[in-house]
Amino acid sequence: MASFNENDRASYQPWDEESFQSNRKARRLSTLPRWMYRTLSQAAWHCSTRPYLPDDDAELWDLAECESREQWEMYKESVRPMFTPVVINGVKLLGHPRLVRDWDKLAAKRRQMRDIGSKGGKAKATKRLAHAKQKLSKKELEIETELETESEKKKERDFKRHLPTNLPAKTDGGLVGAAPKMPDSKSSNLGQEWREKLADEIQETANLKGVVFQMPLPEKVFVFAEQLAQYAYRGREDAEDIITTWVSDRPFDGLQNPNVAFDKMEAELNFKLNGLKETYEWRNKKAQDARTPNVESARDDEPIDATEELEEIV
Repeated sequence: MASFNENDRASYQPWDEESFQSNRKARRLSTLPRWMYRTLSQAAWHCSTRPYLPDDDAELWDLAECESREQWEMYKESVRPMFTPVVINGVKLLGHPRLVRDWDKLAAKRRQMRDIGSKGGKAKATKRLAHAKQKLSKKELEIETELETESEKKKERDFKRHLPTNLPAKTDGGLVGAAPKMPDSKSSNLGQEWREKLADEIQETANLKGVVFQMPLPEKVFVFAEQLAQYAYRGREDAEDIITTWVSDRPFDGLQNPNVAFDKMEAELNFKLNGLKETYEWRNKKAQDARTPNVESARDDEPIDATEELEEIV
């Protein structure tokens, strides 16, 4: 016997119309009682006592979508016997064997999927933790030996990272531009490692929702992730955050194959990509302006007198 819990919700109700029509008791009902019986059978999966009905006429007439309490009173003697009275946790309810059986099957499937996701997630988490500890120990050694120089190198890397690098040079050494090309993640060992890391991040996020993707993930996931990383401030790290957040927020109820959701990922995240492009172009323009001297007030053949400009400013 299934227990009821207000927190348990079914994304869909399996309905066998042939079974309903072949029920002799249901076929003997006249039109209105049979309609009430069908409506209550469907309401049982979505009311607060799911998959049971409350054994209370004050609620049943409303769940049966009767026009009035009087209409329910006229036909309830024909409808009530279609359900079996039960008591669960001291609450009087009405059950139906077929509805409870279908509910138990769905609950068992949910538990199975959660167990699969949990086992896979724990194994991957253990592997990633060991890898992270190894990387951390190496980083600690670097910090101990090169703390001051590393800080300066990082500042220099960050500055260069936000400047365009794949465009023709100007006479003053500056670049005008568009986003730098990132190497295809399939073309190097480092790229393959990132693909595996991204796939792990996506699956671990999905595990929290009881969703298990089919591996390997579609190629379109990595292609779009590379587009995001090409313009993002932190590159692939930002791309991972954007895609895992999308997985966390997106509903997957009713999808027999959750991978189908990736068909809509690019369309649903296109606004993010456009925003990253606009921000990137703005940073490029700021960098270009910082490199271009202001010589509008000077002739090409006459040097700028810095002393005169300083006097004018004062």
